[in-house]
Amino acid sequence: MPIMHLSIKKILASYRDRGVWQKTFQVLREMKSSGVNPDRHFYNVMIYTFGKYNCLDHAMATFDRMISEGIQPDTVTWNTLIDCHCKSGRHE
Repeated sequence: MPIMHLSIKKILASYRDRGVWQKTFQVLREMKSSGVNPDRHFYNVMIYTFGKYNCLDHAMATFDRMISEGIQPDTVTWNTLIDCHCKSGRHE
Protein backbone atom coordinates (compact mmCIF):
# COMPACT_ATOMS: atom_id res chain seq x y z
CA MET A 1 0.00 0.00 0.00
CA PRO A 2 1.45 3.40 -0.92
CA ILE A 3 2.75 5.53 1.92
CA MET A 4 0.44 8.40 0.95
CA HIS A 5 -2.64 6.20 1.41
CA LEU A 6 -1.43 5.09 4.85
CA SER A 7 -0.93 8.71 5.89
CA ILE A 8 -4.38 9.71 4.68
CA LYS A 9 -5.98 6.83 6.56
CA LYS A 10 -4.17 7.86 9.75
CA ILE A 11 -5.42 11.42 9.29
CA LEU A 12 -9.00 10.17 8.87
CA ALA A 13 -8.71 7.97 11.96
CA SER A 14 -7.31 10.91 13.91
CA TYR A 15 -10.22 13.14 12.89
CA ARG A 16 -12.67 10.36 13.77
CA ASP A 17 -11.11 9.77 17.18
CA ARG A 18 -11.05 13.48 18.02
CA GLY A 19 -14.69 13.91 17.01
CA VAL A 20 -14.06 16.25 14.09
CA TRP A 21 -15.54 13.93 11.48
CA GLN A 22 -16.59 16.87 9.29
CA LYS A 23 -12.96 17.28 8.25
CA THR A 24 -13.14 13.98 6.35
CA PHE A 25 -14.89 15.85 3.55
CA GLN A 26 -11.91 18.19 3.29
CA VAL A 27 -9.53 15.22 3.08
CA LEU A 28 -11.59 13.70 0.26
CA ARG A 29 -11.62 17.00 -1.68
CA GLU A 30 -7.85 17.41 -1.25
CA MET A 31 -7.24 13.83 -2.35
CA LYS A 32 -9.31 14.30 -5.49
CA SER A 33 -7.65 17.61 -6.35
CA SER A 34 -4.23 15.96 -5.93
CA GLY A 35 -5.16 13.08 -8.22
CA VAL A 36 -5.27 10.51 -5.41
CA ASN A 37 -8.19 8.11 -5.73
CA PRO A 38 -9.71 6.74 -2.53
CA ASP A 39 -9.76 2.98 -2.15
CA ARG A 40 -12.15 0.61 -0.39
CA HIS A 41 -10.35 0.91 2.95
CA PHE A 42 -10.59 4.72 2.78
CA TYR A 43 -14.33 4.53 2.15
CA ASN A 44 -14.76 1.93 4.92
CA VAL A 45 -13.09 4.30 7.39
CA MET A 46 -15.35 7.15 6.26
CA ILE A 47 -18.49 5.01 6.56
CA TYR A 48 -17.40 3.82 10.02
CA THR A 49 -16.74 7.41 11.09
CA PHE A 50 -20.17 8.58 9.96
CA GLY A 51 -21.80 5.63 11.71
CA LYS A 52 -19.96 6.38 14.93
CA TYR A 53 -21.44 9.87 14.93
CA ASN A 54 -24.91 8.68 13.84
CA CYS A 55 -24.75 10.31 10.40
CA LEU A 56 -26.52 7.62 8.40
CA ASP A 57 -27.20 9.92 5.44
CA HIS A 58 -23.48 10.68 5.08
CA ALA A 59 -22.61 6.99 5.47
CA MET A 60 -25.03 6.02 2.71
CA ALA A 61 -23.88 8.86 0.43
CA THR A 62 -20.30 7.67 0.92
CA PHE A 63 -21.35 4.11 0.10
CA ASP A 64 -23.15 5.29 -3.03
CA ARG A 65 -20.07 7.24 -4.11
CA MET A 66 -17.90 4.19 -3.50
CA ILE A 67 -20.15 2.07 -5.72
CA SER A 68 -20.33 4.75 -8.44
CA GLU A 69 -16.52 4.78 -8.55
CA GLY A 70 -16.50 1.04 -9.21
CA ILE A 71 -15.18 0.03 -5.80
CA GLN A 72 -16.77 -3.19 -4.63
CA PRO A 73 -17.87 -3.40 -0.98
CA ASP A 74 -16.34 -6.11 1.18
CA THR A 75 -17.45 -7.78 4.41
CA VAL A 76 -16.17 -4.82 6.42
CA THR A 77 -18.25 -2.43 4.32
CA TRP A 78 -21.45 -4.44 4.76
CA ASN A 79 -20.95 -5.02 8.49
CA THR A 80 -20.22 -1.33 9.01
CA LEU A 81 -23.37 -0.33 7.11
CA ILE A 82 -25.46 -2.76 9.17
CA ASP A 83 -24.00 -1.26 12.34
CA CYS A 84 -24.71 2.29 11.10
CA HIS A 85 -28.34 1.41 10.43
CA CYS A 86 -28.74 -0.24 13.84
CA LYS A 87 -27.26 2.76 15.65
CA SER A 88 -29.75 4.96 13.81
CA GLY A 89 -32.65 2.76 14.88
CA ARG A 90 -33.17 1.45 11.35
CA HIS A 91 -33.32 -2.24 12.22
CA GLU A 92 -35.33 -3.23 9.17
